[in-house]
This record gives sequence, C-alpha cells and structure tokens, in this order.
Amino acid sequence: MGPKSVSVLLTESLTTMSAPPKKTEPMDTSLPSTRTLQVYVRDKHHVEAKLITGDLMQGIMMWLDPECFCVKEDSGQRTLVWRRSIAYVRSLGLSPEAPQPQADAAE
Repeated sequence: MGPKSVSVLLTESLTTMSAPPKKTEPMDTSLPSTRTLQVYVRDKHHVEAKLITGDLMQGIMMWLDPECFCVKEDSGQRTLVWRRSIAYVRSLGLSPEAPQPQADAAE
C-alpha cells in the first residue's frame, strides 16, 4: 500500500480535530425564570433586557428557546439575544400589540 495523499491526510486530521456536535438541553419549564419568560412571550410583554456588555434593549419578546430569545425592538427590528448574554430581563408592562380582553356581554 502506497503513501496516503495529502487530501486524505487533511480529511482525516480535520475529522479527528472537529468538536463533537453540541447537544442543546431542553428548556426546564419547572424553573420560575423559564415560566416567567414564557408569560412575557405569551402575553406580549414589553420588556427591557440588559446585556452583560451593559447594552440595554427594549421591545416585545417574540419567542424563546433553550439558547436564545427574540426581541422585536421599538424600531421594528428583530434581534436574537443569547440567553447567556443577559444580565436581567424585566417587564415594562403589556404591549399595545397584546390582545385585549373581551368585554363581558352582561356588562
């Protein structure tokens, strides 16, 4: 058997050097923090999020997953925020986009 070609050696070394795929853990909905963020999404809360860099964001929390959440800023721009980059998130109240409760017909 002859010497291996450069491309075979390169492919073998890249294969052995690559990191194993990262497995994302599911969100733990038993945690109060996760349940609170889910309420912010469901009820379309206007939120303020401070990043660990000191940047401040405001907008409506559109969705969240185990890694990120999406904030629709007041300008209409949607920004993905990695959850590990957050210092805090707080509600500023319901958004004007939030569905309004139906008036009771008996009133």
